[in-house]
Amino acid sequence: MIGLLRQLTDGCFRDGARARIMLMEHWTAGHAPTFQQFARQWLGAERDGRPLVVPEWAYLSDRRAGRAGPDWKHQRAERAGAALRLLATIEPDHP
Repeated sequence: MIGLLRQLTDGCFRDGARARIMLMEHWTAGHAPTFQQFARQWLGAERDGRPLVVPEWAYLSDRRAGRAGPDWKHQRAERAGAALRLLATIEPDHP
């Protein structure tokens, strides 16, 4: 499959996050693209710099892990604040 996708994209195809996310979106929608359709879409997404992360993924990830309750936004804000506080304690290696 990887070889065929590389052939259809003139050697550009890489099996990474973008490809997997695009496939997940197709499968979630109940659609199975042909290799040609997928290769064409992948090339377009690669060329256009399609973002890999969308805000909904954090919620879906937490929901799957059983952490997305009614106060989910508040919990995410607390975790983000804790992460930022931790990052602020890191000293740079160079001036």
